[in-house]
Amino acid sequence: MPKISVIIPTIGRETLPRAVESVLNQTFQDFEIIITDDTEDERAKPIVEPYLNDPRVRYVVNRKYTHGPAGNKNNGLDHITGEYFCFVDDDDYIYPTALEELLTFAETYGYKGVFVNYEDTCQENCVSL
Repeated sequence: MPKISVIIPTIGRETLPRAVESVLNQTFQDFEIIITDDTEDERAKPIVEPYLNDPRVRYVVNRKYTHGPAGNKNNGLDHITGEYFCFVDDDDYIYPTALEELLTFAETYGYKGVFVNYEDTCQENCVSL
């Protein structure tokens, strides 16, 4: 059983490989990745196939829940085996020490859950709304 299950809900966006690779490149390696596809035509499958050689990566299709972010995340939750879980959206990525730091924080302070916000890394030519 992995320590952390990372759920990547997707609609097959071109940014999905960056999200997957950001998890695979973690300093903490005791994890599984569940990529849950919310498209009816399994649009993400060809994008995911190169990663399926890694036994930590699984691809599942949302056929149980209403389509949309909540249903797709619930589909991912149905497939986790880790002690902890987190979500990384398919258009996001995490820094290499993210899982290690989250786990250390949760276990040091005995938290059952940790909420993480995002960092806006836009440096120039950006509009903040």
